[in-house]
Amino acid sequence: MTVTPPPPAADAWRATAGVIVAYGAVILIAGLVGLLLGGGDEPTAGTTRATLALQAVGFSVAALLLAEGLRLGRPRFGTDPSASATGTPWADQALTVVAVGAACAVGAYLAGPLVAALWPQLADRPTPVGGLGVGSGLGADLGTIIVVAGLVPLGEELLFRGVLVGAWARAGRPVAAVAASTVLFGLAHVTVGPRTMAIAALLGLLLAGGLLISQSLGAVVLAHALINGIALLEAGLDGAVEITALLAVIAAATVAASRLSPLVSWPAPAGTLTE
Repeated sequence: MTVTPPPPAADAWRATAGVIVAYGAVILIAGLVGLLLGGGDEPTAGTTRATLALQAVGFSVAALLLAEGLRLGRPRFGTDPSASATGTPWADQALTVVAVGAACAVGAYLAGPLVAALWPQLADRPTPVGGLGVGSGLGADLGTIIVVAGLVPLGEELLFRGVLVGAWARAGRPVAAVAASTVLFGLAHVTVGPRTMAIAALLGLLLAGGLLISQSLGAVVLAHALINGIALLEAGLDGAVEITALLAVIAAATVAASRLSPLVSWPAPAGTLTE
């Protein structure tokens, strides 16, 4: 009987490089498309939504291509139809996703006040959420909800937590997984300002921990979507149709992430016994 060693850290380094390159490429392409759409210095709400949607879709595609190219995801679909790819019954996995996701959302919501208390000198340039078209009509609101509470959380979590954290976890380096998520997610928000960078770094740390605990991308997408949804509500999103749509989009993004989780990167145990 032998024990198969965990995947080498070289795979995780390649995944990290891939995430950095993919992020830069997608941001560049989305920015160029935004300029072609006539965004300019003061882009319209529709242009902003289109650019964010393109970024989110680009992140998702990049994550799936990286997972396939680097063979990060090795799902172990067992013979028990009531079990998920990680071997946990679907009902238990769903409870874990909701519990961890809700806990991460609460922690994430407190990240802003924490940064303000610790580093009051940090400030960003104003970025009004109204630029996304909140309150501009049902069509604009629904478009904003789909992009901000659905596509963006799914795309960013697939890339930064699914591929990045998953790759380091597969290599048996959970501390490196959390560190990479913290640093790179913070740096990814450098164009917004130092305060947002600090908040994003804390979110990267929190969400990486949530993924490692829950073993499901659904939990961190739920947390991310809840935080974005709360921001939309605070920005003035109201009405029964809009709020119902918001809840439906958050639920759909969570389910999609849970299904994609084993296909993207969730690691099998570090050591596998073989005969």
